[in-house]
Amino acid sequence: MVRGEFDAPRATRTLHPFDEPRIAVCSEHSDLTRFEHLDCADVQHWPLVVNTVSGTTGPWSWPAEQRPERIIETANYDEWLESVAANRGIGIVPEFARRRTRHPAVRFVPLTHAPPSPVSLVYLPDGQRTLGRRFLDAAVEAAAR
Repeated sequence: MVRGEFDAPRATRTLHPFDEPRIAVCSEHSDLTRFEHLDCADVQHWPLVVNTVSGTTGPWSWPAEQRPERIIETANYDEWLESVAANRGIGIVPEFARRRTRHPAVRFVPLTHAPPSPVSLVYLPDGQRTLGRRFLDAAVEAAAR
């Protein structure tokens, strides 16, 4: 399972079963916590913390004229999360992160007008008949309906 845009390896196939909404993440000390939501076009006014290794959002996620001026790069999810918690900037993640992340110093703020984050299954078409393969077959069948 892969979140975000990516280049699939040549020998694989890709199934795109759904898109996931994005959400803003900020420190509990951020001024952003006052807002009920953040418009995607307004992200440019805050430093943006990005995970350069496995993140699904980066400067490329906005048109050139709306890109955040300041980018704080991190190398993994934990570093990204701690940078946001320390109020170095805000993050933008798929909504799934709200259910996955428990951190006392971060808050999630609904994000409007943001492009969704694609979720895809990547698989080898001639893989063995394992439980994983049966899962993929069921996903392909369900997506075809």
